[in-house]
Amino acid sequence: MLDGGISEFELDTLVGPNDLVTMTTSTTALTLGGDLSIINLGGLQFGDYTLFDLSGGPISGTFSSLSFSSLPEPQDPNQFAVARIETSSGDVVLSIFAAPEPASLGLVVLGSLGLVRRRRRRTCT
Repeated sequence: MLDGGISEFELDTLVGPNDLVTMTTSTTALTLGGDLSIINLGGLQFGDYTLFDLSGGPISGTFSSLSFSSLPEPQDPNQFAVARIETSSGDVVLSIFAAPEPASLGLVVLGSLGLVRRRRRRTCT
């Protein structure tokens, strides 16, 4: 059980020397809580990092906050880095990925709606 303190993980490249907590008994339960702090050792990449491996043990709870020393920079200037924590099949996985910048995504949606409306107007007349 994480007692509400700070859980700190040092992460580097996806194949680099990363912190990992492994629990080998399937009856061990993990209750998440407190703050999760990710320290970038200089090579943090977009992708999935397994933080806890419980070998199928039950996981409950959530972290109250997630902080990073730094995130990787997307190559596209219209995107930004997003991170999420997933708990499934006995693992706690940190996923870091690039997402479209919200204003650009909004313009694409509005443009698409305009094209659909224009097409409907032509077929109705």
